[in-house]
Amino acid sequence: MSNGDIREVKYKSELLDRIREDLIAIENESSDCDSESFTEDDVWSLYEFLLMRHKNDWVVIDDMKDDDTDDSYYEEEEEYFYEEEHTVNDEYEDKTDL
Repeated sequence: MSNGDIREVKYKSELLDRIREDLIAIENESSDCDSESFTEDDVWSLYEFLLMRHKNDWVVIDDMKDDDTDDSYYEEEEEYFYEEEHTVNDEYEDKTDL
């Protein structure tokens, strides 16, 4: 939900801390959850979701640039390679076409 031109200022470290606290609270309240069933990947996944969800509502200030957090994990581009596979039948067909 957009609130016009007014956007809330949020700090990255505060958002991540709040997410961690909320996930811990969920673990403690639920009898179905094992303790420590949420991982740091879950924290970052929820953080990314919230950024997308509130992109028109929030301005998030990255106050963690000097920390040793590994943000590159989420910014790395994966390389994909295409390699054509040949089966035995393909090789046989190619030889018979000559």
